[in-house]
Amino acid sequence: MIAASVEGAAASVAGHWTPRHLLANLRVRHGIKLGLAGMLALYVTQVIRLAHDNWSILTVLILMLPKYVGASTIKATMRALGTIVGALIAIWLVGDYTSTPAIFLPLFFLIVAYATYQFGKFPASQVAYAYFLVGVTTVAVVSAGVLTPDQAWQIGLDRALEILVGVGSSLLVTSLVWPRYAREEFAEVGRDALKTVQRVFATLSYSGRVDAPANVQELRQTFDGRLFALRNLLQAGSRESTLFYRRLSDYESFLLFLIRLFHTTLDMRPWSEEETFVLERNLES
Repeated sequence: MIAASVEGAAASVAGHWTPRHLLANLRVRHGIKLGLAGMLALYVTQVIRLAHDNWSILTVLILMLPKYVGASTIKATMRALGTIVGALIAIWLVGDYTSTPAIFLPLFFLIVAYATYQFGKFPASQVAYAYFLVGVTTVAVVSAGVLTPDQAWQIGLDRALEILVGVGSSLLVTSLVWPRYAREEFAEVGRDALKTVQRVFATLSYSGRVDAPANVQELRQTFDGRLFALRNLLQAGSRESTLFYRRLSDYESFLLFLIRLFHTTLDMRPWSEEETFVLERNLES
């Protein structure tokens, strides 16, 4: 997957675009996936005749933001769960307490306040996102149904279906069209980072190279980019796979080892020509 992105970027710099190079670009792929998911959501909402298809499209836009299948699945699950619970709460409030504002308003306030309080734990807890949707859905359904309490069930059902259509469309496209898995890309980026350390070692091995400082600075920037990507993949992978999460301490130890190895290599004293000659003779023998 990373190789595909590099290939697409190289084609962009060279100015020679072909269909294969175009589809190798991760940004192009993501744009195609977003368009497919949006069209699928719009089609389904028209088929089942939902009143507000814009909620389905908005859900697709939000759920397609994560790059990896696991992160998208967790976010979609929390969104679906929060929407269903919020719709049920709103139907209960509007159906039973609209005629008694002294009960309706305090209950409405407490529910929204509690959902907002729980959302404050995001992103440390992914469940907090479900609470956020409970509050948003409750507000949306209550505000739409307070003037027509007899239509509360229909309003709540439509809102839930609109969100679920968006959730289903985004999950289907994310899982089937060019799926990206954080655990696979973590291994690939980790190998690239080790290759960068190897290049630093090779650059600093010879004291006679006058361009070594400039090359090392460039390699340092490359390594920092790899390290940033690995940290992001570590978070995404822990949410994506139970097996990855169980071995999270091993992956964190690998990152720590990688950082120490890189800085140890940077502090390495360049070899003299005599030392290089001896090493090459020993390797040949």
